[in-house]
Amino acid sequence: CAASGSIVAGGTCTMVVAFTPSAVGARSATLTVASNASNGNATLALSGTGIQVSMSVNPTSASMSAQVGQISAPVQAVVANTGASTLNVSAITITGPFLLRTGVNQCSATPITLVSGQSCNVFIAFQPRLVGTVSGDVAIASNASPTPTHVTLTAQGQAAPAADSSNIGMGGCSMCAPDQLIDPLLAVMLAVSLLVLIRRRAR
Repeated sequence: CAASGSIVAGGTCTMVVAFTPSAVGARSATLTVASNASNGNATLALSGTGIQVSMSVNPTSASMSAQVGQISAPVQAVVANTGASTLNVSAITITGPFLLRTGVNQCSATPITLVSGQSCNVFIAFQPRLVGTVSGDVAIASNASPTPTHVTLTAQGQAAPAADSSNIGMGGCSMCAPDQLIDPLLAVMLAVSLLVLIRRRAR
């Protein structure tokens, strides 16, 4: 509806009202449409609630490492409601060879509701499948803007340690130096056995 406009008999027009609060809390107002109608001016009661939703995530990036086939120690990211209104976390998703772990005050299954000043923890671990550098992401969706909030992940997959070749093929050489191929104790036992055999044949 245009200001100071006219509406023909039987016609209509549409008014669009927006709410832009300057503070947190409930607000009310009255919309008055002045006209030459015989029944007087039309009024419409308006109400709205101003909210302030804000979320912080710390840290916003993390790096870790682990051997292939193992799971790293978890990294903790704190999700906090830093606004004056209730924060609603609708989803926490993770990509790459990473997984969410349990821990103290963890962000439980979504949806999660955090009042002003409240926080919860997201625990992230790395489970490499291959040797090399990989990346991933944790996305936290909420009613805060902008959404989602991200934690950028990088990690290094490491090869498992090689087997110790100094103890292979000689029956468990516990007394050998790294460059010895024969166990000294085994050599003594063989010498004694040979000496006993010679004496028996001499008789």
